Amino acid sequence: MPGFRQIYNNLGSDIKRKIMKEEVEIYELNQIRNAVENLTGIKDITVKTRKMEYVISRGIYCKLSRDKTNCSYEKISKVLDMDRVSVLNMLKKTDELLRLKPYYNEIYKELGSIDYSFKKDGSDKESIIELKKELFHLKMRSKNINSEHLKETHKPLVELLNKIPKEHIGTIKMRLEPIIRMLPKETINRDKIYS
Repeated sequence: MPGFRQIYNNLGSDIKRKIMKEEVEIYELNQIRNAVENLTGIKDITVKTRKMEYVISRGIYCKLSRDKTNCSYEKISKVLDMDRVSVLNMLKKTDELLRLKPYYNEIYKELGSIDYSFKKDGSDKESIIELKKELFHLKMRSKNINSEHLKETHKPLVELLNKIPKEHIGTIKMRLEPIIRMLPKETINRDKIYS
């Protein structure tokens, strides 16, 4: 009975190319999945749950897979153990979820900057993904440190400002500036207000 290698060698070059293409696509999709799991901290995005972090992570995987590979919805869905219609629906909702969850939008942007294509030179993508993960966490930590340094007296104001929709920020700024100008000069430090 002939072995696998002998059977493979007897196949035509078109079939060999097709097999290689399939393997490369699976490799690229798994690289994306591993990167998403790595950066989000979720051990397995295929777990059947509706928890928001899993839903968004699966959405990021699908969006990156469509953006970074030429894989069909069918192949993308196989990695998640879903059907292709679920992947289509997920892609429709992912943009909105990323808009509502800035933390995950940052993750998507970081992961979007990585090249997931198969390289024959053996370059170490895992170390690149690890470095991206570390950089992302350092950026997020830096943002947290900056927000911790706010004066206790300013925190209620910052909380109120965070509730304002982006499209109304200009109006609020325009209305607050005259109020700030009317305050007694010795109680405010204008450099801090406009920095």
